[in-house]
Amino acid sequence: MNRTGYAPVGFDHFALAGRDPLARAALAGTLHRNFQGFTDDDAPNLIGLGASSISAFPHLLVQNEKNGGRYRMRVDAAGLAPERGVRRDRQDRARGAIIEGLLCHGRATLPPDILVQSGAQLAPFVERGLVEMTGSSLIIAPGGLPYARTVAAIFDPYRAQSARRFSSAV
Repeated sequence: MNRTGYAPVGFDHFALAGRDPLARAALAGTLHRNFQGFTDDDAPNLIGLGASSISAFPHLLVQNEKNGGRYRMRVDAAGLAPERGVRRDRQDRARGAIIEGLLCHGRATLPPDILVQSGAQLAPFVERGLVEMTGSSLIIAPGGLPYARTVAAIFDPYRAQSARRFSSAV
């Protein structure tokens, strides 16, 4: 907590300590992250309403039609307006848990296969003291928090396929 009464939430947010549900969740280790940002809600399903919104389920991600006019026409005709969907396999869910752990709690346990695959990309962060590896645990050092999003992106194989489609950390 800083001197103004705010506690860190995840890697880049702050909330009033003791009063804000996000600050309490961060302190309790129950903070989560979804398409809306940080949350204290551990519901496995997120229903997106409106044009371009994304719904998330444990095994599926679905994005609604982006164009507002076409979205309304689809909803009027069928009640739903999905544009695209992606099935999430075991590997997707494991990588999602790593990303959420890093961004919410500053740490994650890496399964052996993912540890081997990511070792070379993590090495520069380890060498600079921004992250620490203890066995299979990856921990973001306090000085590494500004790089948390970049470290987490290492575990997102979809970013590597099309880096121009996503926002980037500086």
